Amino acid sequence: MLTKITDSLSDWADRAGSDIQTYLKEHTELILALAVTAVAAYGFELFSLNITIDEEIFATYSEPVFAWLIQGRWGMYLLNRFLFPYTVLPFVPLFVALVFHMAAMLLLLEVWEVKSTPAQIIVGAIGLTFPTLAYMYTFSTLNFGIGIGFFSAALSLYLYARAPGIYKYLAVLPIAFSIAIYQGFIPVLVSIFLAYLLAKWIRTGQVELKIILPIALIHLLGFALYFLLQRWVTIIGDVRASTYIAGLFSSRFLLENFGIVAGRIGSLLARVYFGDKSIHSIEIPTLGLLMVIAAIGLFLNLLRSQLLPLNKILIALLAFVLLLVPFVGGFFMYGSMSMRFLIALPVTVAAFLMLGIGDNPRIIRFLIVLLAGFCIFKFTVAANHLFAASQLALEADRATASRLILRFEDALSESESMEKLKYMEVVGYLERPPTELIPKAETFGASFFQIDQGSSMRLGYFLQTLGFPELEPLPLERRAQMIETANAMPAWPEKGSIAIVGDILLIKFGPYSDTQRLAICAMQGQPQALVQDFCE
Repeated sequence: MLTKITDSLSDWADRAGSDIQTYLKEHTELILALAVTAVAAYGFELFSLNITIDEEIFATYSEPVFAWLIQGRWGMYLLNRFLFPYTVLPFVPLFVALVFHMAAMLLLLEVWEVKSTPAQIIVGAIGLTFPTLAYMYTFSTLNFGIGIGFFSAALSLYLYARAPGIYKYLAVLPIAFSIAIYQGFIPVLVSIFLAYLLAKWIRTGQVELKIILPIALIHLLGFALYFLLQRWVTIIGDVRASTYIAGLFSSRFLLENFGIVAGRIGSLLARVYFGDKSIHSIEIPTLGLLMVIAAIGLFLNLLRSQLLPLNKILIALLAFVLLLVPFVGGFFMYGSMSMRFLIALPVTVAAFLMLGIGDNPRIIRFLIVLLAGFCIFKFTVAANHLFAASQLALEADRATASRLILRFEDALSESESMEKLKYMEVVGYLERPPTELIPKAETFGASFFQIDQGSSMRLGYFLQTLGFPELEPLPLERRAQMIETANAMPAWPEKGSIAIVGDILLIKFGPYSDTQRLAICAMQGQPQALVQDFCE
């Protein structure tokens, strides 16, 4: 029995290898077009070493990041361990991400049965360059995992749709692995499988329950495998679950404030799909027009299909659900979602566009392709605008850091302290307003001198990337002792804004921020005389 299974798998692998060679030869034009589009969108980031917020911390790691296991992302930990133990690197992490992401789009185009080359190019390019991807791909610490996660999700659909017989259930493995890379791939899986079902139903003219049940079972088994392996990791590795992810969700808030949450999600959905500047860094009004034309195209496809009227209504409703899938998690996140959580958006928009093209008259297909081509161009502009904002903000921070290091050296030479410097205390923060050249969108355009309203830890790690001595953040129980000295100091860039007090390097950028004040005032056991006026 085992020999039979092994031989069968070997034969299937040989056929798969031959099919891949044939596919590459027949789709050279498509692959080249997607590669050029990927370089246009991500080339600046690909060939630069841009230290993004959080990467200053990862830059000090010499081993795989254990926090991935704590966050339930054992797949990301494995990739970190075996591919990139040290991740703050130029080119290679993002290159790996783009190669696997492009392979994922090729698999989806094949399974979704997008036939014409122009349609393949625009659907694939939409899924590869949608601007919200930049919010994830800017992090070399995890972008390679995101690309592999997309491929794993697409592979699961491909195995289900193309593998013979019981081998369809091999899709369970990439489903579990994609979730283990990032739990945000759950809506990605929902989107690509739902799009597959909708396209199949429209083409065949019938809705078959026998298709839905295996898909549901495969996903349940995939989720079960993920949780089983995560449980095994927590037991073997003595890993405690992180409260970070759980803290982002609240079903109680949803139940008590459903109207508020729905309004926030509706606003976010509209801004995303209609190309609002607050999301994409530039206005892309043609995206909204493209979505409307794609919806009209889907409506025309349904009118010409052989489906019963009730089934047509069902598919139309499910197509609307498809657009909601990337945002479902936001209902449990107080109605607010960071762009990096919306990784299902690229494949969702690509899928909706695929459904809109269908077998429509040539004029509809031409209009969709034309609008989509212009949107793809604007997507590349938006991505480069965001990446440039991050790079320019980093250059500004490096210039400020150079001045700070010179001031530190002066303060060190003038200091009469005999103690060895061990700690750093940052008071206040530098606020850099956004501009058209350097917009602020989550980590894009963010400054290490402003993050967390002044963080000794963050700034210390960033300064280390420039060769600054390693100093620990001043312990919380000692911070109140610096209040009187800090209040008497001038603010940066005045002379005296950097001082050495015993074993502490004290840097004052401005008055204590709200975050700093709350941290000190929440500390128990502080001398009342030190904090009474400060905390009132």
